[in-house]
Amino acid sequence: FPDVSAFLGKKIGNHVIETTDQLCDWLLEQHGVTVVPGTAFGAPNSIRLSFAASEADIEKALVRIRAGLEQLAQLAQLHTLRGPQVRAPQGEE
Repeated sequence: FPDVSAFLGKKIGNHVIETTDQLCDWLLEQHGVTVVPGTAFGAPNSIRLSFAASEADIEKALVRIRAGLEQLAQLAQLHTLRGPQVRAPQGEE
């Protein structure tokens, strides 16, 4: 199973992805790809991929997974670089 622990604890928007269950849900909702949390197989830091599809579909899924994980990493890095968002007092914007 691929270890995705490097992506856990990342913040995306106002949401922190803390578990592989949440990561799998996010990949489905945002990138249209289904993966299975490793928690169901005793691997809580991993996801499970199915190869019961055509080679073309598997390739599309891998592209989507990669895009999703890259987006998550970039957004988390951006959030870290910006730090907490502080709003200017009204009238000073």
